[in-house]
Amino acid sequence: MISSREVAPVKLAVETLSKDFEKVMHYKPEISQKADNAKGIDIIVVNESMNDLLINESLLRLLDGLESHRIYCDLQRKRIYLHGKDMRGTIYACLLYTSDAADDLHCVDLDGRRVLKKKKKKRGE
Repeated sequence: MISSREVAPVKLAVETLSKDFEKVMHYKPEISQKADNAKGIDIIVVNESMNDLLINESLLRLLDGLESHRIYCDLQRKRIYLHGKDMRGTIYACLLYTSDAADDLHCVDLDGRRVLKKKKKKRGE
């Protein structure tokens, strides 16, 4: 879900995310202006600097400052938020989500934190 008034660079990042998602998951998410979790999980792209938030602000988590971003889930609403403080932060959130999905489908937990797997040491190391 993305605002129809979103700036072109963020729209490009979302389109790239959709294409990369299709390569990894063999499913291309629909880019729309409204949430419809009847179809499954909604990916909500939020650029706080736009005055056109499509969701209630109380659902968002706090961000630090310029270019800050977060990726997090709301299990009850079946939503993944790609949330940026401004245009760059929003693009970073989209690219980070794409990068994590491409690296390993299981490397991000449901709160958006990267899960690092410890490598087992071989004997003698």
